[in-house]
Parts: sequence; C-alpha cells; structure tokens
Amino acid sequence: PGVCEMNSSIMARLHHRDLRGMLECLGEIYAHHDLDTFGRCILALVLRVVPASYGAYNEFNVRRNQGTHVLDPANVSLGPADHAWEVLLREQPLIHHYQRTRDGTARKLSDFMTRRRYHESGLYRELFCRVGVEHQIAFYLPERPPNSVAISLIRDRLDFTEPERLVLNLLRPHLFSAYRNVELIHQLRDECLATAQAFEATQRGLIILDARGKVQFASARARQWLSAYFPTPGRPASILPEPLGRWLARSQLPSAHADRPPTAPRPFVAGRGGSRLIIRELADSRFGRRMLLMDERAELSPQPLQRLGLNPRQA
Repeated sequence: PGVCEMNSSIMARLHHRDLRGMLECLGEIYAHHDLDTFGRCILALVLRVVPASYGAYNEFNVRRNQGTHVLDPANVSLGPADHAWEVLLREQPLIHHYQRTRDGTARKLSDFMTRRRYHESGLYRELFCRVGVEHQIAFYLPERPPNSVAISLIRDRLDFTEPERLVLNLLRPHLFSAYRNVELIHQLRDECLATAQAFEATQRGLIILDARGKVQFASARARQWLSAYFPTPGRPASILPEPLGRWLARSQLPSAHADRPPTAPRPFVAGRGGSRLIIRELADSRFGRRMLLMDERAELSPQPLQRLGLNPRQA
C-alpha cells in the first residue's frame, strides 16, 4: 500500500507534457519493425521523453557471448572496450543490484552511494570522470534468455527525478513488448524468405488469394508468367487477369447435381508460342483463402520427330 500511495502521488505530479510525450513515444515504439535498428530507435525515443546528456542501449547474448552496444550521441567513448567492461563489472552498483535481485526497474547511482563516495570510487576515477558522468539511471527489460537488454541514461549536472523514474518504469513493459514483436516479425520474415526461395527452386509459381479474390502473394515466377501470358498494361498487382478471374468465378458455382460428389476443378490452360501455362486451384478452407499453383510445359509437336525420318502417324 505504501508503494501504491507513493506512485499515485508521483503520478499526480507528472505534467501533461510528460503524459503526452509518453503516448507519442508509445506509438513510435510499436511502429518500429526493424530488429537491426531497434536499439538506436528505442534509445532515441527514451531520450526524447527523459532528456539526458547521452544514453546507452546494451544487449548481451549470454549463450553466444556477444553483445550489441549503441550510444547516443554516437561519438561518446569510455576508452578501451575491454577495460571499460572490466571496470563496470567490478564497480557498477546498478549491474550488481540487477545480478543479485533480477529487479529490472529503473535505479539511480544515487540510490546506492553518496556523491562523495561515488567520486572516490574506481568507477568514477577510472572510467566515468573522463566523460563527465555525474548521474546515471538504468533499467533492464524483463528477462528474455539468452538475451539481456539494459538502457541507461547519463547526466553531467542534475540528477534524475522521481517522476522521470516513474516515466521510465511505465515505458519499460511496452519496450519489452515492442522488442518481442520485432523479434517475431524478424523471424517470420526470415522464414517467409526461406520458403519463397525454396518454392522458386521447384520451377513452379504460386499465387495466394484472399476471400475476396484479391492477390495477397505472388511468387516471382508467378508474376513473370502472368505478365508473359496475360499482357495487360496498367493492371494492378492485386487483380488477376480477366480470363483467370472468370475461370475462378465459374469454379465457385454450385454443382447442378447436388447428389453427385464434387469433382476437382479443371485446370486453366493458356498457350503462348510453343509453351502452355497450366494453373490449378488448391483450396485453403481454414482461412477462406484460395491458392493457385502454376506450371509451364513445352508444347509437344510431331514436326521435330518427322525430321528424324518418322512418318506423320508414327510421329
């Protein structure tokens, strides 16, 4: 109850501009879908809501022993990376607190040491005094093994306030949700790309239609064949060529003999030069979608065989 009362009193002191800034920030957080630039984008948004001299986004994969570190502004340097990491692991109370408690909520340096003790510490003398780190606040995203993500903000003059700490804690779960969304989108993109590449290797074309008959997806080979067999300048990519549309409409008509079992729809065949394009429909009733599978075949003619000495009947 005491914590709730304290948070309520702090919330009451949040200015309208703080709440508006948070809402604007949330919209941009969830709109970002690129995993490679996620750290830089999120750090810039956090700095917009809680201004600081600079900020750091740190992502570490324990399993691979690899990390990603983003600074804003990017020209800030803490010296040799190995030495900086060694000092941080040895002296940084924010890291020690998280390792001991797994509490990733926002914590300040001033929560753990006075200014005098801080200035006497190896953390300040060996590292932070070089870039004017007088105050720091940091928080971790909820545990996401094997990845650990921390965001820290640095100031060279005034310490961070309690309302600012609350703003970061309110943003924290949304940052984690956005991070998970970007991870899943990145994974789905990779899987879709691998599937598309594997399908193209089969020398077939694929078109996926939604319930209204609009093209949701067309493989590269399918797009190439549609242009070659149905040249229609200005046709939108989401609309099938007219002959294909009529064929699909007819295949949807109910059978005149309800007592007979349904038969497989006849394939659509289009000719061009010495080749034929054969299109078959594969229904996907789970989502109301329709899929078209495309094959190209060379037309067989007796003339080449006749040139080998066969008569017309034999050819």
